[in-house]
Amino acid sequence: DVYVMNANGTNVTNVTISFPPTVRSFEWSPDGTKFVLEASLGLTESDIFVIDADGTNPANITTPKVVDRLPSWSPDGSRIAFASTREGITQLNVINVDGTNAATLANIRTLDRPAWSPDGTRIVFSGVQPSGYRAIFGVNADGSNLVNLSNQEGTSAEQPALSPDGQKIVYRLAVPNSQNVPSNGQIYIMNSDGSNQQMLLDTESSFLFREWENPRWAPDSNQIVFTGSCFSALPTQQPCARGIIVIRADGTGLTQITDGFTRDFQPDWRRN
Repeated sequence: DVYVMNANGTNVTNVTISFPPTVRSFEWSPDGTKFVLEASLGLTESDIFVIDADGTNPANITTPKVVDRLPSWSPDGSRIAFASTREGITQLNVINVDGTNAATLANIRTLDRPAWSPDGTRIVFSGVQPSGYRAIFGVNADGSNLVNLSNQEGTSAEQPALSPDGQKIVYRLAVPNSQNVPSNGQIYIMNSDGSNQQMLLDTESSFLFREWENPRWAPDSNQIVFTGSCFSALPTQQPCARGIIVIRADGTGLTQITDGFTRDFQPDWRRN
């Protein structure tokens, strides 16, 4: 289900309690009046729905009998980028919000949610390179000018999120150890052109959580919210399930805002 809460973790409300399919991921519309969400309809099918913010009026906008997932709304609210198997492998696609004009943008296998630039002209996503490692790519919204932005062979860069001001990309970077086993991944940040790549938070040594996923920026580009597989505040440091965590864009102010004893994941910040 999709839940809505205040930024400090209060007033938690289930807004899809009357929506039967299992919700896998979702995102607010730019004007905050709707969600786009991925709903699982069986073992081999998931579709993209647009639904009002109060959970009413769901509309399926994608093709049945394929896996359409990880939707991301364009800044002007007219199009949705998503990952789809309609061409045989999971690739980056776009579609109008009314379900028309679906098109494949990049012939690269992608497994993460794409992210739009603020002006709607570029999309960033994580794609699989020939070596098998993932990289952060950028592509024009018409499918032209595909560029490898992270460009670090031997590592896997994934789960990118572009800041609302268009200046920064936050992502997860996993570096294999000497046995070629990937790490849980550190939180990295870079400029939107791929320059100035820096570690934002070393999750390998963090006492709060062991791994993280699904970063999303606050509307003012000053904070990032993400899912963390965390530890409870108990003296025994027993592992909890998944919690929602916030950090400032400069790496300070790490704060867990849900208790983590339930599976809280796939957060998104409502637009102003």
